[in-house]
Amino acid sequence: YLVRRLEKVHARRVSVADLQPEPLCLMLNSFFQLRPWFYTAYNNCLFDSLMLSYFLARTDAPCKLVIGVSTKPFRADAWVQCGGLVVNSYVEDVQVYTPILTA
Repeated sequence: YLVRRLEKVHARRVSVADLQPEPLCLMLNSFFQLRPWFYTAYNNCLFDSLMLSYFLARTDAPCKLVIGVSTKPFRADAWVQCGGLVVNSYVEDVQVYTPILTA
């Protein structure tokens, strides 16, 4: 349900080319300051990424939720990207995963 809802909200967003860095930084700063009052992101990458993606989608930011997996050993991770920028993780951490879902 949440992924379908995100896709519906993302349908009306602006393009990545039109994204201005200052408003995005302000939105991310607001989210990261408010997050500790509602939940912890520790070991909750999927929930954190869903909430951030939904928060940014409500402001028409062109960001996507990405879920990736890795084998040997099996691992999974979720993160949010705005264009090529990973906004709630580190590039070094997510580059070992193969994306299997983008919403």
